[in-house]
Amino acid sequence: MSSYPFDIGDLMRITGIFADAFGGFIDPAAVNVTITTPAGVVTTKVYLVDIDLIRDSAGHYHVDISLTAAGVWTYRWFSTGVGQGAATCTFVVEPTVKTGCLGRYATASQYAKFAGIDLTVENGPTIDAFLEIAAGDIHAVLGAIGACECAWQSWVPNFLAKINIIDAIVMYNAPCGGLKVTEQWRDRMMAMINKTFDQILGAEIELCSGYTGATVPYGDYIQQSLTEWTEAEIIYDTILRTP
Repeated sequence: MSSYPFDIGDLMRITGIFADAFGGFIDPAAVNVTITTPAGVVTTKVYLVDIDLIRDSAGHYHVDISLTAAGVWTYRWFSTGVGQGAATCTFVVEPTVKTGCLGRYATASQYAKFAGIDLTVENGPTIDAFLEIAAGDIHAVLGAIGACECAWQSWVPNFLAKINIIDAIVMYNAPCGGLKVTEQWRDRMMAMINKTFDQILGAEIELCSGYTGATVPYGDYIQQSLTEWTEAEIIYDTILRTP
């Protein structure tokens, strides 16, 4: 079978589950998985030999894969001896994240990191689907101010990715996202998103290069960008401080 496209840079978890003829989970005599990249490079992992092939519980194993190339990836779980079996799956990795009023602004991997969950073949397609839907709100705002085609300022991709993730959680609470949020948290985040959209539409926040809006954070407060998210966090902090 094949699954929804993922993105270069995603860290994805693949799982192997083994059961006996009666449906009871069982640890086979030997557990292996082969991973084939789009270029045809094959890597074989063997349980108790490769430390990144991990047993979670009886009959349940996983490996985390760093998706470094676009194209079709294949993995095959197989076991020998007691509990012998095999299964092959494929999934697609896209060249880049879609931007510019087309598709998502965040990856499933970014969503998973934000939510503190694992990205798997099972939950990845659902997360991507909800990110795609939530991105429509951002498309509408960017289209209204002509920011779909302009050259964005350097902090904008992370800024929009964060809005996309929060919007997906707030509006759709993706069931496979594994993140449970309170109504109070959702209401607060929705108010923040609506305020952000209003400030973009009112040119208080200017996304296009060469312009500065009224709410751009200047260098006179003591905040420092240390990770991919903190530059966007500075923008959000500024929004919260702005009357």
